[in-house]
Amino acid sequence: MFRALRFTLIIGGAVTLLLGLLRQFGAFDGADQALAAAYGLEAGIETRHGFLDWLLLLAAAFGIAWTTIDINRPSLKFVIAGVALVQAFTGSALLGLFGFYLSPFVPGLAVALSFGAAFLHARSQDGQRQRQVEELYGQRISARTAAALVESRAPLETQGQMQELTIVVCEIFNHPALMAELSPADYIALNNEFLALASESLVEAGGCLAECDGEGVRVIFGTPLPTPEHAALACTAALDLSRRLDAFNQRMQSQHGQMADWRIGVNSGLMITGGFGGDRLSGFGVAGEEVEFARRLCAANLIYGSSILAGAYTYEMAEGRVEVRPMELLRRRQDENWLEVYELLGRPEEIGVEERERRDLYWTGVIYYREKRLTEALEKFHQVRALSPGPDGPVEFYIQRIRNLQLSNSAADFETARLLNSL
Repeated sequence: MFRALRFTLIIGGAVTLLLGLLRQFGAFDGADQALAAAYGLEAGIETRHGFLDWLLLLAAAFGIAWTTIDINRPSLKFVIAGVALVQAFTGSALLGLFGFYLSPFVPGLAVALSFGAAFLHARSQDGQRQRQVEELYGQRISARTAAALVESRAPLETQGQMQELTIVVCEIFNHPALMAELSPADYIALNNEFLALASESLVEAGGCLAECDGEGVRVIFGTPLPTPEHAALACTAALDLSRRLDAFNQRMQSQHGQMADWRIGVNSGLMITGGFGGDRLSGFGVAGEEVEFARRLCAANLIYGSSILAGAYTYEMAEGRVEVRPMELLRRRQDENWLEVYELLGRPEEIGVEERERRDLYWTGVIYYREKRLTEALEKFHQVRALSPGPDGPVEFYIQRIRNLQLSNSAADFETARLLNSL
């Protein structure tokens, strides 16, 4: 936007200055006298310093420059300029019928000159950048991000590139129950409101919408404008979204008697971005193993009773910007190292003294559990439960697991970690 405004001011200002000087020195007096005579007006009519003439000059010079640069469709550029040019002369003729002369030459030339200069700029590499941004990303990024991208020198890569990014996956997991209890119209309305809320919230937080379908949304952070803060941005955006989705579920409960069982997964790593699709359906997208891991994390919330899970690398990059609790150790393959998975709790400034106490007790319980000190671990989790204002899914998960282990009294059943493909 600022780039378009800058060139609009340059072109409009140059055209206004040029035509203003020509008019001041009488370059159009002869033509004006002849046209006034054709209208049957006095031959000596004065048109040189009319306020309306200057107003029309400014409007034509700057208005046509702006629309020609800002509008992407070439045919529409010509239509607007052509209509403005016709109006300059037809308006002059119409006013002449009422005995008033308005020169069409200065505004007409302003339209022609501004359009020509702006059209040439729009065909240049700089001038086409806005069109390229809109074609590649459309509504996938916020207006603020789009404007910054147009102004930046960041390359617009459509063929594909490997980038370190963070992806947020948000999905609904009780579709069968919703479809069974709701009418098709109500089910579609609930699902669409969820998708609109999730995508809008994450995109306005700085993300780029990679996918939005009947299951959920996937939004990436760190592109198209690179930033080293992509993990922290994604985590805080996920936390903000969770609060909005809680409010959304309260509305759905009152309106439909049903709530969406939503979960969120956040993961960081190398991903491939670019234009995906064919002639019938194409658009910007993302692919890679880290994308699939984010989807697994999203689904893993169902096992643990949590709402938002983040991968180890995400927490490493966002540490200090978010508060977390450890969930479990995962690995993707037998030959890979174990990775910690974390539950996101909130921003540091949002966590009060009581919640920090519960978090620390929980953390101690997890440590005892991994050291196979089950009795001590169970005691800590019971303390967290007693201090919690409501149900705590991860705490209940560990209490139930420890009880099962104590009942079975089998070391073979003990597990502190699991493979990703078991989720």
